[in-house]
Amino acid sequence: MPVFRYSAVVAVLLFKTFVASSVDAQVQSGRPTITVTDFDFGTVASQIAGDKGTRKRLEKMGVRDHQGFAAQLGVGAADLIVERLIETGAFRVLERKQLAAITQEQNISADSQGIATPSSTGNAASLTRARYIVTGSVTRLGFETKHLGGLIGRVAGPAFLYGLGATKQLTEVHLTARVVDTQTGEIVASFTGEGLSDKGWGITVFGMGGWGFGGGKAGSSGVQETAIGEATSIAARNIVERINQTTIAGR
Repeated sequence: MPVFRYSAVVAVLLFKTFVASSVDAQVQSGRPTITVTDFDFGTVASQIAGDKGTRKRLEKMGVRDHQGFAAQLGVGAADLIVERLIETGAFRVLERKQLAAITQEQNISADSQGIATPSSTGNAASLTRARYIVTGSVTRLGFETKHLGGLIGRVAGPAFLYGLGATKQLTEVHLTARVVDTQTGEIVASFTGEGLSDKGWGITVFGMGGWGFGGGKAGSSGVQETAIGEATSIAARNIVERINQTTIAGR
């Protein structure tokens, strides 16, 4: 192939690559970068510590470490916020919890190709910076039992209903979230999300019954199937819906 034809082909390929990269960059830049920190659990931990009724209900679910449970609520809330943000498609959601693992993987990949990385020269690894950070806290965990009069109660009368009756257990979780602009440090939005779960229908015998926790523990893979997990998920979804309605959301 003549030199000039070869050069022309290379030029065309380079131009196509440049155009494709530019288009991709424009698409990516249309969505703001955002990351989420673990939610603070101090408020709900204090609430649990000062509320004997809440502690007893948690213990019926098998929760003995109240402080650890509150901490897991904070972690779980943040994870649910991340999931909901990704689902919107309006943001580029960046991972920060596993930053050390990401940096290590970058170094391994670069070392295998003989490329010097920023971290190998003593600087932080080159990662996409988040324009916004979502931070927040778990502010409330509440339980309520409603006693329901059914056919058995109407037929047998109040005396029997005291020993055997239908109950509906409600679980409530409140979250607060703030969106911070990392370039200015300004809080650009603040929201409260409330979640209510009615899981836990059942028959109680002499006041003994399950609260719909399903034997799960905070942090387990099935926690969203529990009443607390469902309430937290609903609260997280409400917050993300509000964030997605703000001007920072990419369209």
